[in-house]
Amino acid sequence: MKDRGFMIVGVAVAAWFLAGVETGFAAPNAWQTTAGNWETAGNWSDGVPDGSDAISITNNSASATLGNGAADFDLGMNATSITVGANSGLAAMTVNFTNSMKTQYVGGASSGNITIGEKTAGKVGLLTVNNGNIDTYKLVVGQGAGTSGRLVINGGRINVRSGDWPLPGFSVGESVEGQIGNSTGTVIMTGGELYLPDTAPYAVIGSWGKGTMIISNGVFSARYVEVGYVGQGELKIYGGTNLVRSQMLIPSHSVGRGTVLVDGGTLDAPVASVSYVYLNNGTLTVSNGFANLTALSMGNTPGKYAEFNVAGGTSTLFYANQRGRIGVVAGATGVVNVTGGLLNCLDVQIIGVAGRGTLNVSGGLSKNAYTWIGYQAGGFGNLNITGGTYKNDPNFCEIHRGAILVNGGVFTNPGTTMVIGKLAGQTGTVTVASGTFSVPNCTTTVGNPGVGMLEVQGKNSTIALKALTADTANSTVKFTLGATGVSPIAVANALTVTSDTKLVVDVSNYDTANGYTVDLITYGTMPTPFAAITITGGHGGETITQTGSKVTLNVPKPYGTIYSVM
Repeated sequence: MKDRGFMIVGVAVAAWFLAGVETGFAAPNAWQTTAGNWETAGNWSDGVPDGSDAISITNNSASATLGNGAADFDLGMNATSITVGANSGLAAMTVNFTNSMKTQYVGGASSGNITIGEKTAGKVGLLTVNNGNIDTYKLVVGQGAGTSGRLVINGGRINVRSGDWPLPGFSVGESVEGQIGNSTGTVIMTGGELYLPDTAPYAVIGSWGKGTMIISNGVFSARYVEVGYVGQGELKIYGGTNLVRSQMLIPSHSVGRGTVLVDGGTLDAPVASVSYVYLNNGTLTVSNGFANLTALSMGNTPGKYAEFNVAGGTSTLFYANQRGRIGVVAGATGVVNVTGGLLNCLDVQIIGVAGRGTLNVSGGLSKNAYTWIGYQAGGFGNLNITGGTYKNDPNFCEIHRGAILVNGGVFTNPGTTMVIGKLAGQTGTVTVASGTFSVPNCTTTVGNPGVGMLEVQGKNSTIALKALTADTANSTVKFTLGATGVSPIAVANALTVTSDTKLVVDVSNYDTANGYTVDLITYGTMPTPFAAITITGGHGGETITQTGSKVTLNVPKPYGTIYSVM
């Protein structure tokens, strides 16, 4: 995947840097007082603004209110650009039309910015929208080194028409040439709407500086959303409706960093075959509310780390021809932590595509229609279950190159296939130390055509299988006894092995005070017994019996044992 999804080089970067530079020579119509009403002519250097004015609100402690609860006016409804930002104190603009249909238009078909905290170092600006509408070509919050911009949307509507493709129409924490890295932009939404139509390229939160967007109510809708480009981006959702109509990148550039929190409301990327969320070098956390995503791709940048935390709420990956992908490219790492709530993947969940992927379940429910672990030869996947439930239903679960560890909680696969060691030349393992491992509706296959091992450790688990087939030289069934023994594998129907199948039993930690026979496997039928048997850690004389629908370990009694005679 490219760094941006839309590569910005050469002329495009230069265009971005110059986007905030005024190209005209006419002096702007400047705000002349501290607090006052927009429609008062004496508050401006050139009278009440008309459609030809570039508006400048940059004097210290300035506060210009458009509307101010009074009767709406017809003048000043258009501007070529608006700049808000002072060197000290705060320069502020408030949109407070009493008529919600009134609109402040900025710019034309190919130019016209609203800039909050403009490019000169130290500028601080605030734009508050309470009612009415703003329609602008581009909106920048925090532009340039040492600047700070703040946008507060309590009501009304902001429409960002375009921008300069492939440059952002809405940018939070932007910088201009030579000033990369320390601009700050903040957006707070408590209501209203911020809308970018398909003609607007995308919204960037943390483009070259630091950008933060906090949403507690209202509607935010954009075709493309980037949380972090070269800078640092934060998107925090506590309520409202937030719609991504195509792609969300967290972040889009390899040196950026992005963080997204959903703690209420809804994050939607719902358009089938179009809406993708790429988690590259950042974190997505859902602790409440809903995240409805067509597809999630994690770990798309070599050398970078991506993390998805599900602590509550409901997260759904729903497009039937796409999938959840964890650790996509070689050298990248993706980690999913499910500690509560629901992670529901309606298609394939791939843990380790060509990179390193890990899915940890310690609470809640992680549910998938299909599971691939270690999909390609270079990929490696780990599924670790220490609590909660991992459910694969209704299709296959295959380990190509990787491992499942059940050390608490539940793994259940009521689907159609369970294969441990599916990819030729690669190894898949399942280790059950405590909790439940259940495959009730299909045969569990170990080591075909790859190398596979099913291991049970200690006596703290339940292993229930419909049938078990371990019938190649690549197949190993292993039992590692604890002091009290080991939990048996319960096979309801056929246990199918061959003379090449490896049965390994480690008795190093077993205390014979708990008995001299230990059941390893119970089964319905067993056409051929194990032949390649290895017992380690004993004192010699341990044997395996395979009769009476059981595979049993027999430990010899020590010399001097007194036998009762009846």
